[in-house]
Amino acid sequence: MLASEASKYGWQPFRSVGDPAASPHIISLGRPRESVQAIVERLRSQNIVCGTRGGRIRISLAPYNDASDVDTIVEALARARLG
Repeated sequence: MLASEASKYGWQPFRSVGDPAASPHIISLGRPRESVQAIVERLRSQNIVCGTRGGRIRISLAPYNDASDVDTIVEALARARLG
């Protein structure tokens, strides 16, 4: 859900969801020519726990995260695109 919804705003996962090497709960998102450090800081200021890895945003979903949590992240990524 996160990879699919974030892609609507230009964020692409490092590995496709169906890739056997992908982890279903760790998503690494990036956009071409995008420096993510400032965006990660904005996400953190909104209480979204994330980090960076290899110039991409790294989000690790926990079993207690639900669709509303993913919606919150996607909305923040959409705003970051405009910001």
